[in-house]
Amino acid sequence: KIVALAGKVRDPDQARYPQAINSPARQAIFDLLQDLPELGATLAKRQVADPGDTTVEIVTLRVDDAIRKSKMADFRGRPMKEKKIRNAIKNILPDDDLVDQLFEIVKAQREY
Repeated sequence: KIVALAGKVRDPDQARYPQAINSPARQAIFDLLQDLPELGATLAKRQVADPGDTTVEIVTLRVDDAIRKSKMADFRGRPMKEKKIRNAIKNILPDDDLVDQLFEIVKAQREY
C-alpha cells in the first residue's frame, strides 16, 4: 500500500488514468469520453465489431489509433487533411457533435 501511495504522490495525474492512457493527448480524449454518459449507446449506433469495446479506455485507444493512422503532416488548416481525420473518428463515434469536440482536442494537441 505504501509503494502504491508513493507512486500516486510522485505522479498524481497518472493515478487517475488507466495504464494505457499514458500521454496528454490520450488523457484529453479519455476525459472527454469519460464525461459522456451515453457512450455505450453512441457506440451501439455504430455497431462496433466487438460489443465489449465500450469501455472508455478501449474507445480512447481506438480513437487515438485512428487519428495517428489517418493524420498527415501539417493537417491543421487544410480542409482535406482535416476531413480525413474527422472521418477516421466518425468511423468509431458517429455523433457529429462528439466528432467536432474530439477534433478540437486533436488540433490542440502538439502530439498529433
